[in-house]
Amino acid sequence: MGKGRVKGVADIALCGTLASMLEVAGWPKPGNVHRTSSFEPKFERFLCGAAILYTPLLKAAEAGFLAASEVKISGWKFGELLTLSYTLGLDWHREGNTNLGTAMLLLPLSAGAGLLLGSEGKLDFKGLRRATETMLQATDVNDALIFYKLLRKIGKRWLGRVKGGVIDVLDPRAYVKIRRLGCTFLDLMKMSAEWDSVAYELAHSMPITFELTYPTMVKYYRESGNINVATVNTFLTILAQKSDTFIVRKLKAVGVDGAEEEAKRVSEMAREALKLGGVATEVGRERLFKMDEELKRKGGLLNPGSTADLVAAGLMLLLLSGVKI
Repeated sequence: MGKGRVKGVADIALCGTLASMLEVAGWPKPGNVHRTSSFEPKFERFLCGAAILYTPLLKAAEAGFLAASEVKISGWKFGELLTLSYTLGLDWHREGNTNLGTAMLLLPLSAGAGLLLGSEGKLDFKGLRRATETMLQATDVNDALIFYKLLRKIGKRWLGRVKGGVIDVLDPRAYVKIRRLGCTFLDLMKMSAEWDSVAYELAHSMPITFELTYPTMVKYYRESGNINVATVNTFLTILAQKSDTFIVRKLKAVGVDGAEEEAKRVSEMAREALKLGGVATEVGRERLFKMDEELKRKGGLLNPGSTADLVAAGLMLLLLSGVKI
């Protein structure tokens, strides 16, 4: 993996930054932000949000690299880096949160790549997955506290309320419970994994990213030589196989009945578009534009945002592997 591309932590951060930008640029990702999705400058703001990730990603890679010399890896300020990703965005664009889910995936990948580079001097696929898991296991209670504070600051309605042994972000005693139970960030992800695909990824050593997203990305890129085809058709492949949890959560948060069924309908639309070739064929693109228009009629409720986050993670692996776009 890498073919000599990754010579230092700056290269790792650049791969993550470019991956986030390429995901945003993917066109047309139905229901998602893309270059022709709006007359408002949403696309440009999301690009800014992607570019701003460089500094937090660099800090994560540096933390991983330094951790390679430690006997026992301790906290690496993951929560602070997530917060930095958000606050830098506020300084540079007006869209607010554009990529929290993406940052949640790319920061551990960067830290894991840094750890592997520091310990082995090079990157390999299996080693990167293990190293990323190691860095996630090194998250601590402070990361959990900072993460919940960040979610409250963002204040999205789609957070909803949870029950059944899970620490609710909106619970006034959430911080007390986190401290009392000694919950780390990774513990919170395990609690949330049932209804959030990004949390599921982080809690289970990123199975979709490594076992579905990346191989699919490689397949489409080898077939087409076109990074946009690889990006959009990978987006469709994930969506076709996995109902988007961001859609489900947003629909439930506004009281829509049958949220899961509606998400499955969106997945069926993705399957039909793929059968036509997706973005690689004219008839496939026509279907995608119609799908995009239909999903956007719901005012953002049918935005497959979690799927987009997973695509960004796959793109980072692709770039780390040495692919030139």
